[in-house]
Amino acid sequence: MKDWVDNKEEQQRLSRQRLLLRLLMEFFLSGIFRSPNDMPNTEMPSYVVKRLNKNPNENLILLVLKEILSFSIESGSSLQLASGFLKRFQPYLFESTKTKFIRDDVRLAILECFKVYTKAVVNLTESLYKAAHKKTDKAQIISMKIGKLVEGLEDEIVDLKARFELFNNYCETVCDTLDIPKPSLKIEVEVETSKVTVVAQSKSDYATSCWENDEIRRFYEDIPNISAQIERSREKENELASSDSHDADESAGSKMTQVLFQIDEALTDKELEEAVYKYWEYGLNNKSSKARIYRHFIDTKSTRPLRNFAKFLKINEEEFEQVKNDLIAYLDKGFRSQIHNDKIDFKNVHFFCELIKFKMVPTYVIFHKIRSLILNIQVANNIDILTLMFEDCGKLLLNDVEYKQHTKEMIDLLKETRKNANVNSNDKSAIKVFLINLTPVSVKQLNKNNKVHTTEQLFLYRLVRRDLRKNNWRKCAKIIIRMDWNDPIIRKTLISIFSKPEKINYEDISSFTHILIHLAKYDKDLPIYVIDEVFEKITRGLETNDIRLNRVRLAQMKFVSELINKKVVRSDLLLTLLYKIICTGHKNNNPSRFEFCEIDQPDNYFRIHQAITLLLNVDFKFISSIVKKQLKFFYVFFDYYTMTKYLPLPMETRFIMSQLYNKVDPDHKLPNGYEESVRRLQESMAERGQSSSETTDDTEEDEEELNISDIDDFDAEDEDEEIEDGSDINNEDEDDNKDEVDDDSDDSDDSDDSDDSDDSDDSDDDSEGDSEEEDDEFDINQKIKDDYERQIDEDLENEFAKVMLESMSKVSKSSSSQSTRLNIPAPRSVNTSTSSSSSLTTGPSFSAADKNTGGKSFTFVTRSGKKTTSTVIKLPEDNKFASKFIKEEERQRKEKQLLKNLVLQSVDRNSD
Repeated sequence: MKDWVDNKEEQQRLSRQRLLLRLLMEFFLSGIFRSPNDMPNTEMPSYVVKRLNKNPNENLILLVLKEILSFSIESGSSLQLASGFLKRFQPYLFESTKTKFIRDDVRLAILECFKVYTKAVVNLTESLYKAAHKKTDKAQIISMKIGKLVEGLEDEIVDLKARFELFNNYCETVCDTLDIPKPSLKIEVEVETSKVTVVAQSKSDYATSCWENDEIRRFYEDIPNISAQIERSREKENELASSDSHDADESAGSKMTQVLFQIDEALTDKELEEAVYKYWEYGLNNKSSKARIYRHFIDTKSTRPLRNFAKFLKINEEEFEQVKNDLIAYLDKGFRSQIHNDKIDFKNVHFFCELIKFKMVPTYVIFHKIRSLILNIQVANNIDILTLMFEDCGKLLLNDVEYKQHTKEMIDLLKETRKNANVNSNDKSAIKVFLINLTPVSVKQLNKNNKVHTTEQLFLYRLVRRDLRKNNWRKCAKIIIRMDWNDPIIRKTLISIFSKPEKINYEDISSFTHILIHLAKYDKDLPIYVIDEVFEKITRGLETNDIRLNRVRLAQMKFVSELINKKVVRSDLLLTLLYKIICTGHKNNNPSRFEFCEIDQPDNYFRIHQAITLLLNVDFKFISSIVKKQLKFFYVFFDYYTMTKYLPLPMETRFIMSQLYNKVDPDHKLPNGYEESVRRLQESMAERGQSSSETTDDTEEDEEELNISDIDDFDAEDEDEEIEDGSDINNEDEDDNKDEVDDDSDDSDDSDDSDDSDDSDDSDDDSEGDSEEEDDEFDINQKIKDDYERQIDEDLENEFAKVMLESMSKVSKSSSSQSTRLNIPAPRSVNTSTSSSSSLTTGPSFSAADKNTGGKSFTFVTRSGKKTTSTVIKLPEDNKFASKFIKEEERQRKEKQLLKNLVLQSVDRNSD
């Protein structure tokens, strides 16, 4: 596309062309020159001759118009010619009656030619408009990124806007005449609509949205016009031009001091305007005075007169253009240094904001600073600088038409930056507070967003969170069971209640856990959802490390310990959770005094309290022996972790640590320092590695495992608890007793008046309750069986190792060849979990006891390569391993008989 031509020679050519076209049309209308036959071909232009050779019947004036209008249409050089032609000959072209000057077919052909040309101009106008806006947006983005204008882009934007204005003026003039739609300028319409909306605002609404009140709005927007005062001052300067310059300089210096003092001390608009008038009245407008004002504005330490300085510049903006630019450049430079350094210049920030309020700072400079602060939010004090800016001029930036779209984009950028993994938790919290202060939630909106709970939900919240006590958890559980469990709202509410143990009194968390276990009989998935949610909250608490949630996190530890005690959570998860509490957030999950952890700082002792709270509330009789062994190593690691903190430990922390070790190991002594804790940890790790590589022969761990008698103890504890519950109920106040009696009497009346179907339902409920109790007992027994069988496997390993050792020694005495043929691994490496060795022990399978021989037979299976060999081993009944196996068979027989009796009893009760 050719460049838009505006030089003098081109303008002369276009002017001459317009005149000649007008003369040609006049000759055509008057009949002087209507046909090519009126002039020899040698006298006509070459393009006319070529066109006539192709179409001899083409009209001469139409031929010339097509040639002129189609020449360089993108440059717009023919726009004035076309609009002038239509305006000059409008009566002849648009007259509906027949005239003798022009035929209708020629007139219509000329109009059609102009319509085609105008449609092309409309399309070009729309394209230029979009291109200009696209370039403008691009220039704004780049300017906000680099903090200055891009000269090349600015020149292109000016050129595009000038060409757009030229094309748009033609469309505005001609489109209505030719009945052609005007260019569709959608962006223009949107901008104009928004402007109209702002203009339609009342002054009070605008003052509320952009300013604190109307008085402040008047200070920043009502700028006096001092053009008359400036003219008088200049006339006075001309009259005094011949006066003594030395006296004038001395007088001007003192007057300048007086004006600056008045600007500093002005408290009202009137006082400030008087200082401005004096400046011009004294004739102080010169280069030295402006330099002194600039120096005074920069050197002032106080922030109080900054608004007066900014308004003084705004009133004299035309005369102080250079001073304003120098001052903005100075503040811009200071701002850049603050963004990338750990310091705040409050005066610089406030002065910059005052200039923004008077709209003297270019938009790209403002948002370049805001964008730079956001992108460097990790630098100390940047979030504070951003907060200061929005405290000073935030309302203007958020609500003014010129700024609000860019401000919205910056806020979105800040929200995205907050999600960045490189931003630490403190900065994220500061950004959150900044966003809340930026757009505070109104009271109406808070009330509007409150959740509306159903009556059933409110009842559940009241029942579990306020009315639950140690002596009434069974009654609460029965009430919850009677609710509609098919209702998803009820189920969701139950999950929400039981996943928030912090809402319960600390001493009632045990009863709270009892209810959850009781409800698990009717919905086995309920504990799964609750436990998953609680563990997720524990992890989230470790990551956020919010001091305000310390009580919540301790309640979670208490709840998890109760779940472990009730065997809802496996005991081996205790160790997993303890190590997770200690190691989360540390480099390589290894706490160290020499590696700083943002979420577990050396002066933060709360994780110690978390771990100890969990251990103090765990009942170790429900913990397996394997976990107990592993806990011994954890205590050493825990001591090491405590020594990575700042010493000495707080008194409260030392006290709960002593409580813990008095419970688990009274002989335990805390290390004297970090070095001793490291030494103990290294020794413990060495011992742990040695013990894990050797097979232990110690079989006394069986005594630590639960046996069937523990079930009786567990039932006895429940009975004792029921007795205590009954005694507590008897100790309640008289009104409660009366209510309970009334409830019991009502229940009895209902049972007397109920029909047979109700009786059958009650019996079904009783049988269902009995069967559920049997299921609980069966689950406990099955758990004990599994633990015991695992211990049996370990003992079998040890006994097998001994037998194999004896067997190998005997075979080696008789024949060395037989020993090599067996190819059995040494007892040290015998392990049922090893599957990669060349000679693998698949484990012993035992047969029934041979009562006739007075011993017990075991079948030992070995495999060497693809060959499998089985050997029957008989052990005497007095052998420790065989006797334990015989006892286990007897115990299982008794258990089966006990369960059988329980089932028969429940059947008898149902038949009665």
